[in-house]
Amino acid sequence: MKFRMLLFVALLAGLFPASPAMALKVEPGLWETTFTMTLPFMSNPQVRTQTECVDESDVSLDTFVDNEDNPCDMQVIEDSDELLSVKMTCPGPQGGADGFWKIKSNGDSASGEGGTAMTMNGQVFSSTMKMSSKRVGDCAP
Repeated sequence: MKFRMLLFVALLAGLFPASPAMALKVEPGLWETTFTMTLPFMSNPQVRTQTECVDESDVSLDTFVDNEDNPCDMQVIEDSDELLSVKMTCPGPQGGADGFWKIKSNGDSASGEGGTAMTMNGQVFSSTMKMSSKRVGDCAP
């Protein structure tokens, strides 16, 4: 999962004017992120760590909420220099999904948590995810 996808969460429909800056501090550079996902039908959490280059365009709100490929309705609850909180509602042919994300950052490190509840054929399936991320250097030229 890309860092920008995580922030897509941010979480995760056009509530903002073109190219708004995100208030959440995220210093561009090379980031290492560990995701831990818990699903009710799996006995152990799934853990994945990845490293990727994050540039200025990856930390723009329009990357996440003004994405025409994203069918979800995104609502930013809070966007400060230390916290980004987002709720989402996604339509679906068999019920759709609701979710949330809260991401805290000091610029060089970030942590967050989120969850989704998806309804399919009248049954609700939920998942939770936690992330921990840190800037580990500059991107290669």
